[in-house]
Amino acid sequence: MLFMLALAGQAASTNTEWFARAWQSDEGLPDNSVVGLAQSADGFLWVATQSGLARFDGVRFREAPAVNAAGAPTSLLHSVFLDHLDRLWVAKGRGVIVCLDHGRMTVFTPEDGLPTFAVRMMVEDKQGGLWVSYLNQGSSEGLVRIYQGKIKTISVQDGIPTGGTCQLAADKAGQLWFAKAGQFGVLHDGKFVKLLNLGAQRIAAAGSGGVWIYSLSRLFKYTTEGGLVKVGDLPVNRWAVNATLLYEDRAGALWIGTLESGLFRYDGVKFANVNTSHHEILSLIEDREGNIWVGTRGGGLDRLQPRALNLVGVSSGLASEAVRSICQDTAGDLWAVTQSGVVARNQGDGWLNMSTNAGWPIQYAQCVAANPAGGVWIGTQYLGLFSWQHGKITIVANSPTLGAISIRTLLCTPSGDLWIGTETTNALQRMRAGRLRNFNLPAGSGNVTAMALDASGNFWAGTSAGLLVRCSEDTLVNETPNTLMPEESIRTLCATADGSLWIGYGGRGVGRLKGEGFSQFGTEQGLHDNYVSCIIADDQGRLWFGGNLGIFYVPVKEFEAVAEGRIPRVRSVVYGKDEGLADLQASHGFWPGAVRKKDGDLCFPMLTGMATINVSALRQNLRRPPVVIARVNVDGRMVAAYQPGEQTGGANSSRVVDLGQPKASLRLPPDHQRVDIEFTALSFTAPRNVAFRYMLDGLDKGWVEAGSKREVTYSRIQAGHYTFRVAACNESGEWSVPEAVFEIEALPFFWQTWTFRILAFIVVAALLAGSVARWLRVRHRRRIEQLERQRAMERERARIAQDLHDDLGSGLTEISFGSEFAQDPTIGPEARQQHTQEIGTRARELVAALDEIVWAVNPKNDTVASLASYLCLFAERFLKPTRLRLRLNVTRNLPELPLNAEERHNLFLAFKEAMNNVVQHAKAADVTMAIDVQGDVLTVIVGDDGCGFDPATARSEADGLGNMRHRLGQIGGRCELSSVGKGTTVTFTLPLRKVPGPDRQ
Repeated sequence: MLFMLALAGQAASTNTEWFARAWQSDEGLPDNSVVGLAQSADGFLWVATQSGLARFDGVRFREAPAVNAAGAPTSLLHSVFLDHLDRLWVAKGRGVIVCLDHGRMTVFTPEDGLPTFAVRMMVEDKQGGLWVSYLNQGSSEGLVRIYQGKIKTISVQDGIPTGGTCQLAADKAGQLWFAKAGQFGVLHDGKFVKLLNLGAQRIAAAGSGGVWIYSLSRLFKYTTEGGLVKVGDLPVNRWAVNATLLYEDRAGALWIGTLESGLFRYDGVKFANVNTSHHEILSLIEDREGNIWVGTRGGGLDRLQPRALNLVGVSSGLASEAVRSICQDTAGDLWAVTQSGVVARNQGDGWLNMSTNAGWPIQYAQCVAANPAGGVWIGTQYLGLFSWQHGKITIVANSPTLGAISIRTLLCTPSGDLWIGTETTNALQRMRAGRLRNFNLPAGSGNVTAMALDASGNFWAGTSAGLLVRCSEDTLVNETPNTLMPEESIRTLCATADGSLWIGYGGRGVGRLKGEGFSQFGTEQGLHDNYVSCIIADDQGRLWFGGNLGIFYVPVKEFEAVAEGRIPRVRSVVYGKDEGLADLQASHGFWPGAVRKKDGDLCFPMLTGMATINVSALRQNLRRPPVVIARVNVDGRMVAAYQPGEQTGGANSSRVVDLGQPKASLRLPPDHQRVDIEFTALSFTAPRNVAFRYMLDGLDKGWVEAGSKREVTYSRIQAGHYTFRVAACNESGEWSVPEAVFEIEALPFFWQTWTFRILAFIVVAALLAGSVARWLRVRHRRRIEQLERQRAMERERARIAQDLHDDLGSGLTEISFGSEFAQDPTIGPEARQQHTQEIGTRARELVAALDEIVWAVNPKNDTVASLASYLCLFAERFLKPTRLRLRLNVTRNLPELPLNAEERHNLFLAFKEAMNNVVQHAKAADVTMAIDVQGDVLTVIVGDDGCGFDPATARSEADGLGNMRHRLGQIGGRCELSSVGKGTTVTFTLPLRKVPGPDRQ
């Protein structure tokens, strides 16, 4: 009983060096009871809750429905384990164990030989066998081994004691340790060998060798060399605390999870209680970045990190939550002024409100500044300026103006000068050696809100109206035109050793004035907040900012790179909710604001207290974050995913491209409209500060800075081959190597394919070739026709020449000779008269011949009607001297179908020959002439009622009949003769459409 009271007097100390960030079901966690945790080789954190398994990337939980549905649909999860082959083993209710091997799923059930009890734990031996321990079920040993797909039940023949639940642990060498039924021992040559009689509640392998053993709130360590050694007692006010787990991290610290007293950490010297979201601890692991993950029953998932950011408020001794001004005096004490006007002091042992000191006269304080000579200056509202030094308070009463004025800003130089900004318009004063001097500011300047002293000793001041002034050698210079125009309210100033002056604006980000150059940075350039109330530099090359959206820092070299155009954006590292503090907003309007302590820590005045940053506790995360392309949706349908097996199951996973495979590629249908690509980075230390950039080779011209956005959408990717790349950068500026890559082939429509293009080219080429060939044929035909016309013209000219020579030439010769004979004086009158008559007759014949030639060559006569008219006139004139009667049968309104000169000439000569035969040989009384056009065929008929003839004899002897046939044949026509008994008929036919010539196009 006395021992119990002694234990009850011990109180577990709370380790404030750690803070917990909790994720619960409202942020996507399947269930707030987390029974198992594991981190796979790709970097994902696997979270097993009672109701389901999820994969976590630090921002989003992605459930594994295929794993959750395996086995009995209502079975709960009990535990998870990751073996050396990176296979995830998931223990479910009703005896179901699921093995997830890089997306491929294998399910073991009681039908395979597994018990139906609840799994307590799983470990792996050095051969790769999986040992599964079950909760105590009466006399059952409750232990099986799964190796190469075969299940073996462990029994008393293997040396395992009966009763109780078996605790297992495997050390780095693969040695398997056990604790069961009050016995502790090892597995040796396939048999369990007892080493001690010890009722161990939990065991865990120790990194330095041996095993940690927890029993009844006592912690032991067993090694082969030293045996069992007690480490200490858990500092709790209970007789016995039920431990749920033991876990040693890489630093060698042991974490102890309990059923009712929360989480404890043993660092080798002392035990400390670490706050978590729930007191019942079910699971715990350490990830590759050194974060501790804790699964609780009811509190969800916690991430534990060393506390670097703290918020000091009313609970720490401040008079009110909002802090206006902070400074550190030469003795190292911190001073703060709260919104309530109370001055607080911290000498290292906590905050003390100075108003509680007897005789403290200062009220309505607004700002506090350190005096290099020791002590502090305190500016007040309405009561002027005070000095505190060595415990004594002095009212600065040598200036009537300061005695009743409101002082908002103070800055004390190393030489002892004190600059004072008041709420009086245009008021800036300097106190040197106890004497005040006014510096007039332009009208409308507003209150002085910020001050700074640069590396050259120049004094700077900024006002609420955006005025920036510099004082050098007692001269005040307006520097506003060299900065941001139009003016913007200045909230803070910070001078750095490189000669830069950094200006925080109320709405337009940060400005840097260096020499004559000015650069401005806002959210468009990657700055986290455009409302900047505090700026302070640390000794790691970073500028820290406090603003409306909390606290963040940016490496100075990135500001320089953006100003020089080498990169498009700076990288803002944000602190707040993920570090255990939410709703941070910096104060402004009073000076000094943020302060850098002598030990390097930073303090920021906030509306919710004073934020302190332990810069030395900030871990430099040098691990490059693995980047993964998680999912691709095309028109709202998932077509690719990272290891889709645990999401879609084995039956459907083949339809989804596995982005986890090397050289993964995706084919997009030609009619797609939208492609959504989701990616992530597996960095858990500060996931909200992970930045991404991506590029679709073939479409994007270069890297696209995405900030913290983890998805991109492309609309209607044109046909072609593309490569999508994505890289991630963690909060320390480490970029992922290698990048995540997958190939995209956007399929073309049929008319965009090379096959179609080749076929189209062939068709177009064929059409073009056909057109060219047709054009060439037409051109060739026209050329032939032109040549034929030219030849016909030449023949016509030759014929005309021949006719002129034969008819006119010979006729004129005859006339010439006849006229000579007629003039011969030796002949008589009768002979002279005869010659004269012959000359007249011959002249008339020549006129008729010349008329025929002129008619033949005249193009106006190139029609069927003209031909018919001429033939009729010729027949009448030719038969007039004879006694033959002419009967005409000519169709009226003959069509104006064309005939060329050659056709008319040959047809006329044939017709003339026929008429001549009638006159000379037919011995007829009547001559019949008919002209008709049927369709495109011209028919000319010459008939008589004469003596007739024998066609057989005529064909062989008559030259005239042969000439007629020859002439009609030359122009594509026919000449037919018929003589039956009495009379003869000559028929000339000429197809008009087939007659060549330019008029027949």
